[in-house]
Amino acid sequence: MRTLTCLPLEILFHVHLYALSEFLPIITKHFYASFANATTSHKAEYIALRHEQPHTITRALLYPICTPRVLEALLKISNPSATHPPTLPKRFFHNLHARRPPEGWTSDTHPLPLLRVLYTTWRIPSPDANAHHALQHAVNAQFEDLVEFLLAHGADPRRSSGRPVSIAIMRKDLKMVRLLCERRDDPKESVKYVGKGKKRRLEDRIKPELDIGFLKLAVSCGARDIAQYFVDKGVVPDIATLKLLQGGSSV
Repeated sequence: MRTLTCLPLEILFHVHLYALSEFLPIITKHFYASFANATTSHKAEYIALRHEQPHTITRALLYPICTPRVLEALLKISNPSATHPPTLPKRFFHNLHARRPPEGWTSDTHPLPLLRVLYTTWRIPSPDANAHHALQHAVNAQFEDLVEFLLAHGADPRRSSGRPVSIAIMRKDLKMVRLLCERRDDPKESVKYVGKGKKRRLEDRIKPELDIGFLKLAVSCGARDIAQYFVDKGVVPDIATLKLLQGGSSV
């Protein structure tokens, strides 16, 4: 008796697009391997047929099969102008730590290529709007490139009482603290000049001198280089913090 498993792959893929079954690819190990290796265009067409506009892309991003290549193929067969700006899914950020160090990523699983396609196609709200704590997860994973991308697209390290900065302090990561607090020159932004061609220094995202809490946390964590950074930034320690500072090496 002939069954689905006897069908040539080309016909099997046609059946899949007709039935739009999410269970067909996992019926057998053979099916799973076959659909995992399906063409990019097949995966894009399957997603497009399952989800109508204007939420096609938001729904598509929930699929692990929606890699940068699949997304680009999906954009070719759909109309981005008729699609609402997508909402970033939790899956982009909640497993970052498990995939570190960088060799844990592949071209299909690394979040940045997919994010770049999304942000160059739509005017997506800042990452904070999704309430997935994207910046916090990226900081906790010490994923500097992703942190830079999120900051460049509006993520605010001051949210949640400066939780991203607190995470960086607790990880004793001075480089990350500086990245979160200070703005870097961006060639895409208009640069302001003062006087005879002198570039105006960009204002910090966070002004540590307005919140002694970061200095206290750095001291309590034993992150003395970070404590020194905040002192240099103009944070004035209170008496209790000053005693802690003087109790160890001078800051």
